Amino acid sequence: MIFRNKGEFSVVMAQDADLEPAVKASYYKNDFTGAIADAKKNKKQFVLIEFGAQWCPACLKFEHYVLSSEDFKTKYNQFTHLYIDYDWEGSKEYRDRYHIKDMPTIVLVNLKGDELERIHGYTTVKNFTDKLDAFLKSDKATVAS
Repeated sequence: MIFRNKGEFSVVMAQDADLEPAVKASYYKNDFTGAIADAKKNKKQFVLIEFGAQWCPACLKFEHYVLSSEDFKTKYNQFTHLYIDYDWEGSKEYRDRYHIKDMPTIVLVNLKGDELERIHGYTTVKNFTDKLDAFLKSDKATVAS
């Protein structure tokens, strides 16, 4: 494990389990199969698919202010995060599969890839986390687990 501290890197050996971060974020880019496999391996119930693009101002803002927020990162570690880049040559398959018309769009799927919930466009951290909380309390989340 590597930690960055004031421009220096520290390596922590695997046996130093006390120093592992509290959140084990799983992040994949353009790798649907890998994200599903990770979720299964790590006993996560859902994959959060983020559809975006580097040229999309709302996508960049969403990534910076919402998905990078401490509230999101610490509270929602039961998701494996998959980013599908609009400009990736394989993205059309997934944009078609999930009927993506605008960005950013978040699609929550079960481990079979079935869509359970969708969140469109830029939103605040509070609004986004409120929607995730509502989803997690819903019948959709209960049936998927």
